[in-house]
Amino acid sequence: MRKVLKIAAWFIFVLVAIVAAFFWYAGFFDRTHIEERQMASFYVAFRDHQGSYEQAQSLQNQIFLELVRDSIVPMKAVGIFFDDPSVGRQSSGRYRVGCIISSDNLTRAYASMSGYRIMAIPSARYIITQFPFDNKLSAVAATTKAYHAFAAYRKTRGMKKRPVMEVYDEAAGTITLMTEVVF
Repeated sequence: MRKVLKIAAWFIFVLVAIVAAFFWYAGFFDRTHIEERQMASFYVAFRDHQGSYEQAQSLQNQIFLELVRDSIVPMKAVGIFFDDPSVGRQSSGRYRVGCIISSDNLTRAYASMSGYRIMAIPSARYIITQFPFDNKLSAVAATTKAYHAFAAYRKTRGMKKRPVMEVYDEAAGTITLMTEVVF
């Protein structure tokens, strides 16, 4: 009986260690460093959507493929989320998803009949945080931590709540989350 308890204890220890390592790898234990800085303007090919945030990645993939089909090189994936995913029903979230495109591709993008829209994100001051993008769970860790950190930062400085933009840069392995500074 004692040997069975010892084996069970080791099994539980190993299981907890594996789960902890996985959460560490995903970024749940990373510090949330927030900074304010001016960001340059850029262009986004996007679609509006309302519903579960779980659909955002597949919608981004659709837009990515449409841009490639239209001979436009997508630079980074973007999501602009108007509702805090930790508050309220996620099934009715409002968001825009798409890809950043260069200004060189604007004429081709406007001429496209693919159904995405183009918008300019103007140069503005943002509060920004960045996380490693190692896997899908990294996005969950980043958004969970960033939304809470942004709320606390805004509250201490008297800022208004603005949509949160998530920029996924697979080449650099980063997720940048930012929200415009508005008083």
